Amino acid sequence: MTTFIANAANLAVTPAGAITADNVQGALEELDTSGKHTIWVPYEDMYASTTSGAAAYSSGDSPTIKGWAFDPATDESVEFAKAFPKSWNEGTLTARFYWMTAVAESPAHDVIWSIQAKARGDNDPIAGVYGSAIAVVDTTLNELTLRITAETSAITVGDTPAENDMVFFKVSRDADSGGDTVTNDAILLGVKLIFTTNAVNDD
Repeated sequence: MTTFIANAANLAVTPAGAITADNVQGALEELDTSGKHTIWVPYEDMYASTTSGAAAYSSGDSPTIKGWAFDPATDESVEFAKAFPKSWNEGTLTARFYWMTAVAESPAHDVIWSIQAKARGDNDPIAGVYGSAIAVVDTTLNELTLRITAETSAITVGDTPAENDMVFFKVSRDADSGGDTVTNDAILLGVKLIFTTNAVNDD
């Protein structure tokens, strides 16, 4: 008969050599836990940029919809910050934008969203340059209709992020671009950030 013995310091199966604490831990570490994970960033976590910030938006519909209204003629932006889990591989990110218009667009028109990021660690000055802005184009037609963009291409975080850094983000609408043809405010409801992990946990 096989006997199982387990405690905080030891895991073994007799006959010897079948399972030990070391090879169980090794098996756990070999589990493929890397891959995409997401962080949802609602409008409440964002704030208007001091210069050319978007305006707060609230609808009277059911459910009440809150977001940030980006002007159709002038580039505007909002910002937010996140501290990623230690298991993040400190690599590039991607994003999806959740948005709508409060007025119908006829014919269908395009909006251009962009996002950029920079990392700051302990004792770093917070001021600094964002990484390159990454844009994605999406189309809308009907008012009060949820739109979800495609996943952006890779977003490189400025200033080489490290474990436990705070990452600052800036989201903009490229309203003065010829490719942005939405004639009304584009209302940002939230952003989904997609990142990759390379560890089992945050130990």
